[in-house]
Amino acid sequence: MKLLSIELDISLDGALKGSFSDNVELKFSSIYLPEGFDPYTFDPDYDLSPMEEEAFRHAAECFKVEAEAKKFISRAEQHSFGLKVKLFKKGYNTAIIKEVISSLEERKLLDNYRYSELWLRSRVSSSSAHSPRKLLVSLLNKGISTKDANNALKEVINFETEYALLEKYIVKNKLSISDTDKLKYKLRFDGFSRDVLNEFFDENA
Repeated sequence: MKLLSIELDISLDGALKGSFSDNVELKFSSIYLPEGFDPYTFDPDYDLSPMEEEAFRHAAECFKVEAEAKKFISRAEQHSFGLKVKLFKKGYNTAIIKEVISSLEERKLLDNYRYSELWLRSRVSSSSAHSPRKLLVSLLNKGISTKDANNALKEVINFETEYALLEKYIVKNKLSISDTDKLKYKLRFDGFSRDVLNEFFDENA
């Protein structure tokens, strides 16, 4: 296959459009080309080697998958594992998905910590009564790393926020505060801090 021309596609951010023999046209990003592989160094009517042809086809497939990923990202903040599942269900190659996800993470278009923080803020501001432990486990079940989940939890849930969560949690679960020691033990297991528990039970003694 011959490479006829390479030009910038102004309709797509950062995309290049390559015209090849046999009426083949590929849109791709240089991000997904091998290191040191510069498409502008090829002369018109250049006969591509099988390896060079595969590099262009691979970059084009990655670009197509990235475009699909960006559609999901434009609708709502995504996390890596969830986006992988969505792309896999679209029928894309697993190795290509992995490469695209990694590239999106490097460019901060996909950020598990950012997702975790936004997700937690939405849960905390809702009428739902979740314990800190349940919120943490929910993030871990989404494939969020323990580090990102814990850091996001620390950022979002301060003393006042946790106190409000505790009040909602006790009311929703109809917990009796008469047996203070037993209830404190349960609430500690549910992830509530000693400082918040002490403040709550001092005020409700």
